[in-house]
Amino acid sequence: MFSKILVSIDNSQMSTQVFERAVFLAKCSGASLMLLHVKYVGSW
Repeated sequence: MFSKILVSIDNSQMSTQVFERAVFLAKCSGASLMLLHVKYVGSW
């Protein structure tokens, strides 16, 4: 199904749920999982 999965995370509650689902999908499909951490730094 998938060979690579990229997931963006940001310390939000929704991000935790997305991460858990991505881990599940990666395990089911044998895909590699890559995480991208995004941090809000505010306005300049």
